[in-house]
Amino acid sequence: GYLSGDHVRDKDAVNASLLICQMAQEYKLAGKNLAQAMRALYAKHGWWLNRTVSLSYPGADGAAKMADLMAGLRTNAPAALAGRKVEAVVDYQGGVNGLPSANVVEFDVEGGNKIVVRPSGTEPKIKVYILTKGADAQERDANLAKYSAWVNTLA
Repeated sequence: GYLSGDHVRDKDAVNASLLICQMAQEYKLAGKNLAQAMRALYAKHGWWLNRTVSLSYPGADGAAKMADLMAGLRTNAPAALAGRKVEAVVDYQGGVNGLPSANVVEFDVEGGNKIVVRPSGTEPKIKVYILTKGADAQERDANLAKYSAWVNTLA
């Protein structure tokens, strides 16, 4: 879901669909289509890709395993992920930049990549968000494969 402001109270596709229609109209008037506009954004800002990986921890001991994993990431944060230096670890447990406290740990990895880890609020799962980029689609996809392999070591 996506919210573009506070005038819509639900992260459904209606709001995002209207924004896409507006974008398509503006780019058409400029002589481009949405695919061309997206390629221009990739050329300017890098080839980004976000992926969510869910790690399941079912059963009576699942909650304890999830708590141990989060505590371990806080006390023993990795110095590198997938062969790249972790430049910063951001722990949201005390609140960050005006955001409320949350059971979230973010790893800022060299090259502008991020790995964000948090337990699900509704399911016995750890959610891992991989935000990666590359100079081109091949480098981006290679980064995603490396970070996904690291995430699988957490299970």
